[in-house]
Amino acid sequence: TRPNLIVIMADDLGAKELSCYGNTQHQTPNLDRLARTGIQFNTCYTACICHPTRFEIMTGQYGHHNGVYHFPGRPGGPPKANEGADDIASHLTIGQVFQQAGYATAQCGKWQLSGQHPDLVVETGFDEYCMWAYKHNLPPNVKHEGGWEGKRGSRTSRYWHPSIVCNGQYVPTSKDDYGPDMFTDFVIEFAGKNKDEPFFIYYP
Repeated sequence: TRPNLIVIMADDLGAKELSCYGNTQHQTPNLDRLARTGIQFNTCYTACICHPTRFEIMTGQYGHHNGVYHFPGRPGGPPKANEGADDIASHLTIGQVFQQAGYATAQCGKWQLSGQHPDLVVETGFDEYCMWAYKHNLPPNVKHEGGWEGKRGSRTSRYWHPSIVCNGQYVPTSKDDYGPDMFTDFVIEFAGKNKDEPFFIYYP
C-alpha cells in the first residue's frame, strides 16, 4: 500500500517553537498529534529565507544543487526572476515524482514561485491547486476586487477577503472569507474525493 501524504510548510516557524520538539511554554497539541501519527524529523536543514526553502522542498535539493540560494537579483540569488535556475518548471519537482507514481496531486496556499497562466502550478506536477495570488499571479485581464495588505492596490490579501486563484480561475471572496479556512476546505475536499487512490498534497 502507498501512503497518502500531506506536506505542510509554515513560514517562519522554527522547530524549537513546538512542544513536540521540546518547547515547554508553547502548547501545540494539534501539531503534536500530527507529529505522533505522521513523520517527525530529528535533523533537517533548510535555507533561512522562504524563496530558496520552497525550491528545496519542491526539488529535494539544497541550493548548491538547484541554484537558488536567495531571491532573484539579490546576493546569492539567480540573476533574474522566472529564468534559469529560478524557473521552477525547469526542475524535476516533488509534484512530478508523485504524479508519475500514480498519485493524485494538489498544491494549496502560498506558491511564491515562478510560472505563468494558464500553466501556473500545473506544469510542476500538480493536478489541482488553490493559491493565494499576488497581482501578477491573476489570470489575464482579471483584477483583484477583495482586500489588501496595506494600502489599496499594494499587496493582495491572503487572510480576510483574500485573493485566491483555484485551478486557473479567480475566486470572488467577501469580507467574511478567511484565506486559511478556504485553503483548508480545499485540502479536505481534495483528500475526500481522492480517498480511494493515493494522494499527495503540498500545503505551504
